[in-house]
Amino acid sequence: MTTRDLPPIILLLLDAAGANRFSLYGYHRRTTPEMERLAPEAAVYRYCFTPSPWTIPSHASLFTGLYPHEHECNSSLTGMRSDLLVLPEILRDMGYHTVGISSNFLVSRPVGFHRGFTEFYEMGTLFQDPRYLEAKARYLKARKELKTDWDRTKYIFKSLREIGDYTFPIKKNIDKLYQKFFADPNVSTVVMTRRTMRLAKKLIKRFRAHGSPFFMLINLMETHRAFEAPFPFNQAFQQVNPQVKKRLADPAVNDFIYEEDPALRKERADLWNVCLDQEILFTDSLVGDFHRFLRGENLLDRVLWIITSDHGEGMGEHGLFDHYFSVYNEVLHIPLIVKYPRDFGVRGEFSHLAQLHDVFATLCEIADAPWPIPFSSHSLLNGSRDFAFAELLDNSRGIDYMRRRKQSFTIHSCMLPGDTGISADLWKLIRWQDGTRELYDLNRDLHEEVNLIKDPQYVDKAAFLDRQLKEVRDNS
Repeated sequence: MTTRDLPPIILLLLDAAGANRFSLYGYHRRTTPEMERLAPEAAVYRYCFTPSPWTIPSHASLFTGLYPHEHECNSSLTGMRSDLLVLPEILRDMGYHTVGISSNFLVSRPVGFHRGFTEFYEMGTLFQDPRYLEAKARYLKARKELKTDWDRTKYIFKSLREIGDYTFPIKKNIDKLYQKFFADPNVSTVVMTRRTMRLAKKLIKRFRAHGSPFFMLINLMETHRAFEAPFPFNQAFQQVNPQVKKRLADPAVNDFIYEEDPALRKERADLWNVCLDQEILFTDSLVGDFHRFLRGENLLDRVLWIITSDHGEGMGEHGLFDHYFSVYNEVLHIPLIVKYPRDFGVRGEFSHLAQLHDVFATLCEIADAPWPIPFSSHSLLNGSRDFAFAELLDNSRGIDYMRRRKQSFTIHSCMLPGDTGISADLWKLIRWQDGTRELYDLNRDLHEEVNLIKDPQYVDKAAFLDRQLKEVRDNS
């Protein structure tokens, strides 16, 4: 395939947006009317699962086509392994101009997610000069070893000569103010989100003018906590009382919590459900606006546009809020909507298994990349995968962090490391580190309310899934 024939690719990743919140996927509130308007032009994959319930390992899988235990990227401390070939590098080598725009501080230079991008923008900072961003990344990595303010000050001034930019300390302090008031995901991400979409449109216009094939990753944090949608979306389903919201939050554990009290669990869930739904509605409006922009730029017939997420969000369904713990479907089942170029002729609803990191194999196939595809990734253009696999690796750092902040923090089985397998006929086995097992028939019970592991008629089904899980491990 010549460079001229390469379709432009846009990967829009809606951080923490589970499929269970999308009216396109059957949710009771009309949260995604714009995506429903886009759907007739696209392929909608009903059963797509992320390989991990949180940001770093799921993005690493997306970029490498590997499962978390294969790429071993499970912490911001370790970052992306340098020996792994990543998707932006592959597409760049095939002739794409690769650009990343990230609102997530975990999808950033310090973790290594900038690799392979010709341009990489971090929207959590006010300044986009690559020299400043590289200096900031080095400082963030070194900061863990800098114990006092004096140590940090000495490091900054020592680095100025190496950086060659004596404005770094000034920019860094200005950045602190920007991050506090406009780019703190625990407060609001609206400024970052709107800034991201403006930049994406500006860059696309530039690529169009130059005739360059491009791959663009857009990561939006709008559907991630703290769920502060802008007006009028913050009143679309219900006007939330900020005092009630403050009372039901638990800043001591940053809402990584297992709520024991059923009444409090329901009250918290009812409130956070509304807040998240209104964020999804706002984000959906951005999708609609972007859809119209692409049409106006005469790109819709040629573009490969993927809308997906890295994971969902727990809202008390199994006692858990947030997403760092568990491998239940509220965090694993994600939307996957692919608007293929018109001449591909691929559209409609697909009910077979898919996984987030199948995007890797799909884009490699489309770009005709001459590299072997990992066993773990399956092209969406080649029908169903036989088995889906997801895992929560060692999360002891997260558990230790919670215990330091809240001594009464109780650890339940579903908060321990675990893995899960889903068969092509939609049966799911979960295995927790303490030996607990759970079995679900997702055809009738997608939200995992009836555990069938002790039902004697399903012993063979559980054993089959267990063997499949072993095979995934053995082939890695």
